[in-house]
Amino acid sequence: MPTAITTRLDLSRYRAASGQVGRILRLPIGRVMLCAVVLNAAQAASAQSVVVQPAVQVRSVTTNNVSFAEAEVARSDSVLIVTPRLDVLTVNPGYRLNASLAADAVTYLGRSQADRLLPRAQADLTAQLVERWLFVDGRLSADTTAGNPFGVLEDESSTIFNRTTVYRQRISPYVERELSPRERLQLRTDHSWFQNRNAGGTDTRIDTYLLSQRASYELRPQPLGLRAEYTRDSSDYSNLPDSSVLFETARLSAMYEAAPQLVLTLTAGSDHARYSGIDQRETLRGFGLRWEPSERTSVGALVEKRFFGTGWAVNLAHRAPFLVLNADMQRRSTTYAAQVAALPAGGDVAQLLDSLLSTRITNPVERATAVQQLIAQRGLPATLASALDLFSPSAQLLNSASLSAALLGVRHTITLRGFYDRTEDLIGVNPPPLFSSNARQYGASLGMTRRLQPDATADFSLTRSRVVGFGTNAGVVTNNLSVRFGASRQLSLRTTVSAALRRQWVDSTAVTNANQTALSFGLLHRF
Repeated sequence: MPTAITTRLDLSRYRAASGQVGRILRLPIGRVMLCAVVLNAAQAASAQSVVVQPAVQVRSVTTNNVSFAEAEVARSDSVLIVTPRLDVLTVNPGYRLNASLAADAVTYLGRSQADRLLPRAQADLTAQLVERWLFVDGRLSADTTAGNPFGVLEDESSTIFNRTTVYRQRISPYVERELSPRERLQLRTDHSWFQNRNAGGTDTRIDTYLLSQRASYELRPQPLGLRAEYTRDSSDYSNLPDSSVLFETARLSAMYEAAPQLVLTLTAGSDHARYSGIDQRETLRGFGLRWEPSERTSVGALVEKRFFGTGWAVNLAHRAPFLVLNADMQRRSTTYAAQVAALPAGGDVAQLLDSLLSTRITNPVERATAVQQLIAQRGLPATLASALDLFSPSAQLLNSASLSAALLGVRHTITLRGFYDRTEDLIGVNPPPLFSSNARQYGASLGMTRRLQPDATADFSLTRSRVVGFGTNAGVVTNNLSVRFGASRQLSLRTTVSAALRRQWVDSTAVTNANQTALSFGLLHRF
């Protein structure tokens, strides 16, 4: 049955996706990563710590409003989504390979929209080239995000209406060396490339290059210590003139161990920024602390005078046998490229569960397998609500705060996340950019699952988000609210079936006000 249905896909989209993979592999980073993956796959045959997990998921979504249109023109349809997937995890003393290859083949049975093929792949490689000296990290990935940040936000059971694919490639050689029990040296360069086919909610294609360089030397406090560091980040966007952004900082910090778990720092240095025709240099100064009252809890805080004013970063991490909690608050300069390169802290459910199980399952391969089984058995989402990356080629000022928590009980699992993001373009002497990131984003999500029987689980989720534009985006407001009830049953150790009912409301000045009801059924089989 799946074979007959998949043949109805739009082959031009398949060829386009295949062509994109070919273009990636023609890049130097693509060839390097391909060779590394092939080499490590060959070595993995004799490795003890290796997990290979093929799987296939089939989802059927029937909705009364497939395109989130007004009630008068709403059209119902059924959408079939077939997702083959291959996960590979290899851990050895000389390297670590974590790869997940998947693609969503989306078929609109009522022909309300064109069929789509959305790749979802990621391959992360860390290799030790010279023992305890020279290492290399690399990543190839393709994933989907909201095509229009002021439009409809969707989850995994949606009809794939407001989605676009972002391709990422990164290669990072670095030196990391413990020079003595107190001294540590780090040198790192990150070369990152991104391709977005729908930047800013338009059909514009933007290719981005991000170069990040780091150098640091640390003398651990006993009770006095020293840290010297240099960072340089440059972002460039194709087809956009005068879009280069450079941030450069040099810091020298004196550290004092006020208590066995408390370290205080005083920092002085130089801050340099070049963007939109402005070249600005300022003196940097600040203070911070790091407190680790136990192995499970850490608190960090930093306040600095920067070129844009006062910057800060505060974070809290707590891990207990059945609870993990992460909180973060910051004000800093950034770019769209840097935001895309960074993963949202606390937004990945697999990372939260991995942290939660780290004391109970010490082997990383066994823990990764346990995390995937837990997500499948309890019907947990892959990600929690997070702010979207708003495209703008200019420098940005970011104010953000987030809180993530996960509670794992015998029968219950609860996930919670709240966030606030305010991005603002830093405008120089050049004309304002065509795309603007001026917006405030608020959001929260709550997810609960309960095991009804050893092989049956019920789940509930509530997601609320709000995007409010200001400045050049003034008057643009979008509210999204989604409620979902679901259930899943494990037919065998390898097969799980699920069903869900979802209701979503959209209230916006940027797109049509609409609502949608969707009923979905799914089948997941791991070979």
